[in-house]
Amino acid sequence: MSFLRQTDNGEEKGLRTVITTEPTTEPISTTEFKAYAKIDYTDDDTIIAEMIKAARKWSEEYIGRKIINTTVTAHWANYERYMSLPFPPHISITYVKTTSQGVATALTLDSDYYFIENYDYVLEMNSIYNTYGLQVQYVCGYSPTSANVPQSIRYAIMKIVANMYEHRNDFVSASFSEVPFEAKALLQPFRIIF
Repeated sequence: MSFLRQTDNGEEKGLRTVITTEPTTEPISTTEFKAYAKIDYTDDDTIIAEMIKAARKWSEEYIGRKIINTTVTAHWANYERYMSLPFPPHISITYVKTTSQGVATALTLDSDYYFIENYDYVLEMNSIYNTYGLQVQYVCGYSPTSANVPQSIRYAIMKIVANMYEHRNDFVSASFSEVPFEAKALLQPFRIIF
């Protein structure tokens, strides 16, 4: 995924993100969905699991957040004094590095960069190296399990999966065309735009 964002002086700075580690669980289980949809047979368990994953990924794209803990590496072509990490909520930072001509240099917290309090992982860089790139690897998401995922997000995913399941003859793994209005309405309060 790549974004082009504007710098203070109007130039574009490229942001490219790479999912380093995918979630190992989903915000709802196949069993939870089957109870919600009143399905009492196991024939479609595999496709339901695929639909849950596709619905989570669509929801993450729609709200601009990661739902289940995911490790992301963000790469900027250049950086400024204040850098905001995409895909909140943020759990931890693995590393922060500058890059120049293929050489990465690790930075040190409270010396080379700082966290700005009361913001969701905004980095304040000690020095501005506009000719250098920046690479940050971090973990983001509400929880490693569904335990701390807001209930509205879980319900939205159930509604999306129910719609996909109802039209399962049209379902191709990880792609679908129509998302119920109710699901979008449940997700709307969590939506951020980069």
